[in-house]
Amino acid sequence: MNSESTATLAQFCIDQHGAFEPADWVARGAVDGKPIAVAAHYLSMTSWYGHEEELGHIVYALDPELAKSAVFEREVRDGIFSLAQFAHMVRRGIAVRKIAASVKAGFAPNPESAATPQFLQI
Repeated sequence: MNSESTATLAQFCIDQHGAFEPADWVARGAVDGKPIAVAAHYLSMTSWYGHEEELGHIVYALDPELAKSAVFEREVRDGIFSLAQFAHMVRRGIAVRKIAASVKAGFAPNPESAATPQFLQI
């Protein structure tokens, strides 16, 4: 996959993080095939994305062989796409959305209070 395809896949995963719908993953898998299954498998093993069980079921539905660790590792080793780049894009996208939602809700961080912890203020 090229960088543009990886970015498109990452954006899909960012969108799904906030509104997870397993059927969307399966439908996307019909178009993207192995990359969406690899992404689902990877995200199912993270502690930060969530939806681990559902993602595991999605991987199995899309590609039962890929559900095996050895097959997944081979796909990653063969470079279907850069997991490091993909993970960075997804984590950053989720963080940006969370910050934007906080600001929109009126919870903008106060730089002055962040500079000095509450317990140190005199």
